Amino acid sequence: MGFSYNFLFPYIILGMCMASSGVPICRKVFVDCERVSRLPYGRIVYNGWSGDGVRVIYVYPSPKCVLAPTTIISFSETVSIVEKPLRNNIALIVEKRGGKRKKYVYPRKTYLEFKKLYIEPILNGEPPFSSGVVFAGAPGTGKSTLATLIAQKLGIPTYVIDPTIQSKWVGDSEQRLMNVIEEAKQNAPSLVIMDDAEWILSPRSLAGGEKELQVLVNMQNILFKQLQEITDKELNVLFIATTNVKLSEIDEAFKRYGRFGETILFPLPDYEAVYEVLREIVDEATAVRLARMAVNSGLNMADALGLAKRVKHGLEPEIKEKTGRGYKRIYVEKIEGFEKIFMFFPKEVFEKRSRIYVPGQEDVITAVVTQILYSAEKTVLQIIDPRHVIEAVHMANITGSGIIVSSLLDPLILDYIHKNADTPVIYVGESPPRYVPYHMFYPLPNLKRIVGYKPIVEAVAKMYNVDIPDNLWRKIENASVSDKTFEEILKTMISLGVLTEKIISTIKTHT
Repeated sequence: MGFSYNFLFPYIILGMCMASSGVPICRKVFVDCERVSRLPYGRIVYNGWSGDGVRVIYVYPSPKCVLAPTTIISFSETVSIVEKPLRNNIALIVEKRGGKRKKYVYPRKTYLEFKKLYIEPILNGEPPFSSGVVFAGAPGTGKSTLATLIAQKLGIPTYVIDPTIQSKWVGDSEQRLMNVIEEAKQNAPSLVIMDDAEWILSPRSLAGGEKELQVLVNMQNILFKQLQEITDKELNVLFIATTNVKLSEIDEAFKRYGRFGETILFPLPDYEAVYEVLREIVDEATAVRLARMAVNSGLNMADALGLAKRVKHGLEPEIKEKTGRGYKRIYVEKIEGFEKIFMFFPKEVFEKRSRIYVPGQEDVITAVVTQILYSAEKTVLQIIDPRHVIEAVHMANITGSGIIVSSLLDPLILDYIHKNADTPVIYVGESPPRYVPYHMFYPLPNLKRIVGYKPIVEAVAKMYNVDIPDNLWRKIENASVSDKTFEEILKTMISLGVLTEKIISTIKTHT
């Protein structure tokens, strides 16, 4: 029987290609098809290469290598992940086999920062900015989802470490952790997702009994040592830890460079983000209505999706306002006319790091200032619980939102906001803020003179869902009343939730 050398042909071609180009053999290639009957061995491939019925998502080593019979081929269920820039956010549109399509939306600054420091280096065959990164923020803001999408986009081996890795047997938890890390190092480039990682990120002082503390200390020390080694050796391994805890509740030892040196914050979604996702589920008008309700109630994206699914099944949306993160994004319909205030007050004042005090009843002034910030092309974040001011200020900086905060808060809280907010801060209340610098601005008199009562009443009505019968609008337009009385009327309107003939008669009494 004769001996055939046909099986050596791909290797001969491969050797000739390598010799002429100096390009290494591909160790791993990630492609977006279900199966391939014939692979183009001997071809030089790179990220995004397509041909012979194959599209390459990722190659290792990067940026290019020669496809060989020894190359490990991985197949993706995800056909594509397309980035769609929005005004304040980035939408990730995920196409999967069978025509399935999903949309996820993240703040522009959050996503682009992570992409530049972590995704792009790995795609280019380089180590990421740091071996570890923490995704922190409120539950339901898409931290774990983005980590999973990154794994799909990179097409590299992915390992998941969650609280179930902990064992009641002495030494078992530590060994399990080491096994996962060693496997990730051996299969670099790789990704390790530590989901719900507060169990290991929290300070040691929060551990339970002596035994639990010792296990936590051992596991933290293993993680510290391994992360530092990965950074020092420039291994292409990335750890992503997701957590719902606040920044102050993450152990400081994790925040060093070379460990989890970078914390990327995920804020509550703004109107644009919620609307963009909900319009995939419900009709346009319903998406507008539900997005406004969700944002003004401090809901996360998961809760907003729950509202849309209830409506889609013919149920009424149930909303309970959430204040657990100490802030909320505000969205109301923009009202024409408020931009005219800049005839008296320069628009530039609402640029970065301006500090403004607007005197008056807090709820009324908040509605008015919100419309002025909209006219200055700013989104709005209201601090509602000073205990969480650190996270609230971070979120405002990430989203570029103007901050509205009560002028009556403790001076130490106001001083922190003043020193750390990179965005406009508007103090509202009947007494000026203490021990912080500010410009005073009282917009009601000028607004009344140049746009009349109607836009101001409408701003308050839309902010607090006040019902105003159609027949009362003409009476509002013809009203004339002192500034102080006008504020009292608006305050009463907010507390009652409706504008009545009786309130209108109050206006006439003071004419």
